Order: sequence, then C-alpha cells, then structure tokens
Amino acid sequence: MSKLSLSDFTDGIIASHETRFNKEEKTQFLEYAKQRFMDLGYNDSDILIQKSFFGGRNLIIGSPDANIIITAHYDTPARNGRIALPFFNIFGMKLSSVLSLVYMIPLLYFLHLPSIFAQNFRFGVAIEFYIRNLWIFLFLAALMLFRNKHNHNDNTSGCVGVYGLATLISENPELKSKCAFILFDNEEKGLFGSIAYASWRKRNYPGKSDFRVYNLDCIGVGDILLIAAKQNSPAWKLLPELSEFFESSGINTVHRTSNVFGFMGDHASFDWGVVFTFVKNAKLTGLYIPNIHTSKDTVLNIEPIEYLCATIFTFISEQ
Repeated sequence: MSKLSLSDFTDGIIASHETRFNKEEKTQFLEYAKQRFMDLGYNDSDILIQKSFFGGRNLIIGSPDANIIITAHYDTPARNGRIALPFFNIFGMKLSSVLSLVYMIPLLYFLHLPSIFAQNFRFGVAIEFYIRNLWIFLFLAALMLFRNKHNHNDNTSGCVGVYGLATLISENPELKSKCAFILFDNEEKGLFGSIAYASWRKRNYPGKSDFRVYNLDCIGVGDILLIAAKQNSPAWKLLPELSEFFESSGINTVHRTSNVFGFMGDHASFDWGVVFTFVKNAKLTGLYIPNIHTSKDTVLNIEPIEYLCATIFTFISEQ
C-alpha cells in the first residue's frame, strides 16, 4: 500500500481507533500504525515494540539511539476534564489546575463524612475503613476509569503529526538516518511510557545523552503555538531561539515553562525535550487547550498540523 495523506491517516484512526484506552484497543492501533509506517519504507527491522511500565508498549520507528526523536503519546484519557480542569477556558491551564486543588479540599472532606457516620454508629474499625475508602475509590474511578469517547485533539493530533514528519523525513535519507519516531503509551497515567524509554535508552546507550526530543501533544486545535520545556533543563534555555524561529515562519508562537500545573507531557522525561502544543487565550487570563478529556474533543484541523510539520522539518534540517 502507498503512503497515506494526513487526512486519510487521520480518518483511519478516527474510524476504527479513536479510543486507545485498554489493551485490546491499543493493540489494534499499534498494528494500524505499524503498517502505515511500513508504507513509508520502514521494515520490520526498523520497528520495535518496547515494553513499558504497567503493561504499556511504546512503538519505536527507526534507530532507538537516534539523535533526533519525534514523539507523541497514543493512549487516550479518561473522561475527567470537567472535574480535573473545570475552569481551564476561563483562567487558563495553570491557574485552573491550582483552583481545582482548592475546590477538591472541601470535596475530600465531604468524602470523609461517611467515616464519621461509621464512628457514630460504632460499626467497627474494619467497616469504617471500607466505608471511607469506598467513597475515595468511587471518586478516583470518576477521574480515571471511564474512557473518553472522543479524542481528536488529545492525542490523535499528535500521532498524526508524528506520521506527517515521518512522511517528510522518509524522503530525505540523510535526515532519516538521524531520526526516530516514538508513540508512547500511558502518558495519561503519569508519563510512564516516556520514563520507561528514557531509562531503557540510558542503560543501553549511556554515551548518547544529548539527543533532542520534539514532542507533539494536542496540535489539532488552537491559534497559538506554545513551545514548553522543564525549567532549567538544557532544552528550556533554547526556548527563545525556538520561539523566534517558528514566529518568523508565520506561526503565532509563545514559549512557557512546563510543570505539574500545566503543559506537562512526555518531553519532561528528557533533558533536551520540548513540547509543541496549540492553545487558545482563556477568557480572563492564561492559555488553555480546548475540550481535552471531555466528550467535546471532536475537532482536529489538518492544515495547521501540516504547516507545523513542515516548519519542524525545516528547523531540524538546518541544525
């Protein structure tokens, strides 16, 4: 089969693999993605399924010790956006994360009330324990256990971007030899896929620690390109240069620091990791990613992804 356009690649994912939440769904998606990369000229010897933590699997295309790594996570989230980030379109991702912690404090106190009830009725220590933890379990289940049905932007868009860059780079033999493409598992559970790869690479290739990682996460919706890295990391010092390059290429660009309160992703597992994300201005302050982890995540714009891929391709070609 010949290589697919980004539109066709996207349609194939959305039609049959829009949720990649359990093992079976992920297995089917990996087979689809593997075949699409083989259509670009990669063969079995270029493709590795690397085991991650908690049964996760990373798909590595190209040399696993490459100097340039293009990444995205392929697992899809639980439907928890309205609980975890209820104010993100008003106050932006970072402030909304702080506010969500504030409102969860009285909520957790409310969840503690059944244990007080149990104490008053002298149910005994064992029953108190089960009553208290049943409520906490139900709350965590609401956050983590119910799959989100629609995941166009988070992170089907990132997978499309990785495929788009692989398509461009496959036509440049010199650059192809320097690059690898990785689709990480279990980002939504805590970056476990990228952490596993970083640890595996460090063990197997200890002399190659200065490789670059360009992570694509939620690049399907938004009118501002945000480039972020961990504060004080080697990559963080390059953010002004990166931002200037993409701004000069005609993309409205800002750069920020990523942390637990916002724009954290698989790039954070690497010293030289940066993330590309399209965002919007929130109503009052800050930046946000529209509709992630909700049933409204149904928009994926191909043209901005194509232009972003072309611009990243130009950037890494000139390095």
